[in-house]
Amino acid sequence: LASKVTPPPDASEWPGPSNQGKINVSIARASILKEMGVDMKLAQANHKGEPAMSAAALKEALHKKTPHDQKIVVIKVGTSSLLRKGYLHLSLLGQLAETCADLHRAGCKVIVVTSGAVGAGCQVLNNVDKPTDLAGKQAMAAIGMVRLMRMYDDFFTSVSQPIAQVLVSLDNLMDRTQYLNAQRTFQALLARDVIPIVNENDTIAVQDLKFGDNDTLSAHIASLCDADYLFLLTDVDGLYTGNPNSDPDARLIPLVESIDDLDVDVSGGAGAAFG
Repeated sequence: LASKVTPPPDASEWPGPSNQGKINVSIARASILKEMGVDMKLAQANHKGEPAMSAAALKEALHKKTPHDQKIVVIKVGTSSLLRKGYLHLSLLGQLAETCADLHRAGCKVIVVTSGAVGAGCQVLNNVDKPTDLAGKQAMAAIGMVRLMRMYDDFFTSVSQPIAQVLVSLDNLMDRTQYLNAQRTFQALLARDVIPIVNENDTIAVQDLKFGDNDTLSAHIASLCDADYLFLLTDVDGLYTGNPNSDPDARLIPLVESIDDLDVDVSGGAGAAFG
């Protein structure tokens, strides 16, 4: 996977330490489009009312533009980005829908891996505390996934982009038959210009057969779909040696040259109360 996925945009393009804990959705959106080679001036109409350039012209912004060589982009958005003070971050969902639509018009195939189902479930039940037991978390995920997908459907419909819900569990990818079937399903959705919204099937997953977090899930999906790019939207500047919110000595790692040289402390746990 490391050889397949292009490194993320330069860390200098993302929000600085002063914005730590508050993802700048405009910068994140611009960074993704810039990395993909899409000119924002072409991707949307200007404020003077001039029409946006055609999809055919947008494709000229990409390095490879043939129908048989379309780039596949996986975008993972985390709970800490999707929720603000216990409520869904509507402006981020809107920016995400616009970004995906821009990429699609530019000739890319897009897959979104989402978190936030447990947090959304807690919101539906008037912001109850996140359960600590597995069954309780699975119940919150089942409740929250309905609300989350309704929001995704509303925002993506507003930009005329059809979506599909795909729930995956680790055992689906461990079994060869299920793996190939999942791969064909993704191929069929992408061939129909549909954006899959992917999450772990939390309701039936057991502790020993869970991905652990959706960063891992997004990496598996990127490998499954032979993706060219994997973007992880987060509320920190980039990859650190530790949790920058609690470790003052944590250093930003702008580029990972070799996975074998990566030495980070991931013991800090989730970055959000509902993560």
